[in-house]
Amino acid sequence: MADMWSDNADVIIRAVDKNIVSNYGFSLSDFFTDPSKFASKPNILTTVSNIKEYVENYVNDQLEGLDDQRKKLNDDAAKCNAITSQLSQAIISEAKQSKIPVIKSDTVVHDESKDEIIYVKNATGDLLRLAERLVDSSLLVVDMTTDYNGSLIGEWLFSGSKNYVMRVDLDPNPILSLEQGMNEINQIFDAATDYIKARKAEK
Repeated sequence: MADMWSDNADVIIRAVDKNIVSNYGFSLSDFFTDPSKFASKPNILTTVSNIKEYVENYVNDQLEGLDDQRKKLNDDAAKCNAITSQLSQAIISEAKQSKIPVIKSDTVVHDESKDEIIYVKNATGDLLRLAERLVDSSLLVVDMTTDYNGSLIGEWLFSGSKNYVMRVDLDPNPILSLEQGMNEINQIFDAATDYIKARKAEK
């Protein structure tokens, strides 16, 4: 796997690379690794747009027929939403009482390798009490909860002398893997396209 992207993205890239090389003369992995090598190619932006559409169609084809997995994913997400609601109420209530700031952020720059991560599958009384104790030991709490098709998937960073992350655990699912991989690939496409446009604007 390339260091530049995740396993989920890598599975998709490896699956489409052979056909992309056959049709366009270069691999998606090479393009993503160093888009500067392709900036001078004729009609490269149109080519990249066509490749992006091909990859999206491939992923959509893979998602077809996964009705059972879709139902399982939606059921699991709904369960995570309920757990997130309980934990969120406990965290916000304790933070208010203890005057600990809670901020909402999608991304936080910090050394994740030093975090103690707690994966949560339910909201028992013990876990709710643990969440309250983590709030009390923090300088601030960062709410990194995400939304999946209307279901909230809770994640909180408790920042203090030692960082703790409490993460509501969404079960692995092939649909989720494909969607996450495609989202990441689209972000790489966008970054590479923006880079090429900037290079062309300089000329």
